[in-house]
Amino acid sequence: MTSEIGKETDATEPTESIVAEFLTVRTKLVESIVNSFSHGAGASWLGFPKVTASTPAEELTSYKRYQQFYANQQREIALRINTLRANVRLAVSGRSSRLARLVVLDSGLDEAFSAPAQKLFAEVPRLLGKRFDDLYQSHLETIAGGEADDDPQLWSQAGGWLAQFSGEMQEALLAELEARLQPVLGLMEALKEEGESV
Repeated sequence: MTSEIGKETDATEPTESIVAEFLTVRTKLVESIVNSFSHGAGASWLGFPKVTASTPAEELTSYKRYQQFYANQQREIALRINTLRANVRLAVSGRSSRLARLVVLDSGLDEAFSAPAQKLFAEVPRLLGKRFDDLYQSHLETIAGGEADDDPQLWSQAGGWLAQFSGEMQEALLAELEARLQPVLGLMEALKEEGESV
């Protein structure tokens, strides 16, 4: 196969490089999300807010800082996937005229659906906010019934309402990551099919 600059290239190696880059980016993003919920990550702007002895209870029960955390994660995910998508487009477009047309189509669809997609993703933290309020309200009802002690230090421990919310927010971020990766996967699948047809 001939590249854009006219040099002969190995059709297999570029594909392997693209796959390797995709897997590296995806793995690092998954690790970043998971690690952001681990103990000690709260010092980072990408870390899930932690419960400490000095944290006021009213701050812990305000969704604002958790919403900011999620928004920070969304920006980081979008930035890294946009860079990956651009790199994959560049690599794919030089493989054949058919793939070059596909890249043009992908770019057009991205431009057309970017704003609607962002609106949908922006709904996720809003819905999580409702879930946050529901879990806290359920916790208050449990306390009112005398079924448990209301110790903020226990909220983020196993079985605590904040620990449950943390787990659900992590699941939401991982699901959003996979959704944002779908267009890149589509380009890579087309590249794979092109290689198999050669």
